Amino acid sequence: MPTVAARFRRSPLLRLAVATLIVACPIAHAVDVPADAIVIEAEDGDMEAGVTLVDEADASGGAALDHERGVKTLYDVELPEQGDWYVWIRIFCPDGDRDSYWLGMDDADPSPAEDALGEQAVRIYSADGESVNVAGQPFNIWFWDATKAAADPRSFFSVKNAGSSTLWVKGREEGTLIDEILLTQDEDYNAEVASGGGPITILLAAEPLGSAAVTWATLRAE
Repeated sequence: MPTVAARFRRSPLLRLAVATLIVACPIAHAVDVPADAIVIEAEDGDMEAGVTLVDEADASGGAALDHERGVKTLYDVELPEQGDWYVWIRIFCPDGDRDSYWLGMDDADPSPAEDALGEQAVRIYSADGESVNVAGQPFNIWFWDATKAAADPRSFFSVKNAGSSTLWVKGREEGTLIDEILLTQDEDYNAEVASGGGPITILLAAEPLGSAAVTWATLRAE
């Protein structure tokens, strides 16, 4: 199955279009991100039955996902380095009964780990008084989160080998929406502070001599 990166390398027209887009859209990098940041649109994965695509004006690309409990969306990612990869998600929580997700990665150890219906995962959720979002309240607002509580260590995956892996999101409380996922090895990076709670769009970056390169995860192709 060809990845985004493979199709990009094989298509001169796509490379030309991307190079033109980079020149024409200088605001694409308005949000500071680490050089190794991998940003994934939630709806760009393989969705199991029980995942709902939701039209959402404030989501990146105008859409987000809702998951029934125990249902997954899967993403192929290409990690350039082994080690600890910290995970952030852009999330919308209507109330205290709909405010969490599980995330896992094949062949990687989640931390802090908990049981997610038979497999190990990190749990990211928002609760009153424990949200990291800059707006200061956890419900009915889009924001980036990386923990179970603001004082907790940030969630990460200990990746044993660089290369291809499968990242997954699993529904924990139906009605909680997810918009984007960000991975980075920068423990100190705070996606919520950097973006002010808004979406982060980092797909492509220019290289010297006018060439362009894919700099983020290779997603599972349709």
